[in-house]
Amino acid sequence: MLLSTRSGRYGGCENGYYVAGVAPISEALWHNAGMKGLMIITAVLLGITAVLFAALVLFAPQWDRSSPTDDGMVLSSIPSQEELPDEVSYVQKFDYALGKLDGIAEPSQYLVVVDISEQKEYVYSKDGELLYLYKVSTGAAAVRVVDSPDDPDTDPEYQDRSMGESVWKVVSKRDSGLAALYGPRLMMMDRYVSGRWIETDVALHGTDEPENLGRPVSLGCVYHDNADIIQLYDLLPVGTLVVAIR
Repeated sequence: MLLSTRSGRYGGCENGYYVAGVAPISEALWHNAGMKGLMIITAVLLGITAVLFAALVLFAPQWDRSSPTDDGMVLSSIPSQEELPDEVSYVQKFDYALGKLDGIAEPSQYLVVVDISEQKEYVYSKDGELLYLYKVSTGAAAVRVVDSPDDPDTDPEYQDRSMGESVWKVVSKRDSGLAALYGPRLMMMDRYVSGRWIETDVALHGTDEPENLGRPVSLGCVYHDNADIIQLYDLLPVGTLVVAIR
């Protein structure tokens, strides 16, 4: 609002101030009971609005990453923003995995990247969007495979079942008749070796020992939390490519 001390249309007033082009404030507003009442009501309403807005901001629920997205996906295995990898990291993993597929196969609808050093599994869309992040357990470096019951003094035999950098493909899926150690879902994989796909006994599946997730202690497969493997099983079609990296 523009104030002036110069002579104006309405002449002088006691405090010497005028509103340019209108009556003096002392006469047009403060001495007008109706206008004063309207100003008081407006101020009260503005105050109430400010309080309601502050309450909404303070008590509104935080964004829950386990809520469904517009396309129905659920990021339930990314429990908090602090656990999300930085964008550069997971984009680099995707690009590195694509490089491993060069000359082997065209990218599938989804790409699964198992980071052996992190014991985590990244699930991407074909265009590189990170959809899921799981804690997993890959093969142990020393798995006890022979222990003769006839001779307790016999040294047990151990095999290295650790997973190295490699390319895999989901070839079949099972959701029933599984032993407890496999959890509720299992997806068998073939491995690409020397120009061809070979059959293996390695699979993506659940586990009855979720406390071991995050460490390489499996018998050679990729163990998941049972809720995660159900989610993954429902998402991935047969033919999905899996790339193990370090």
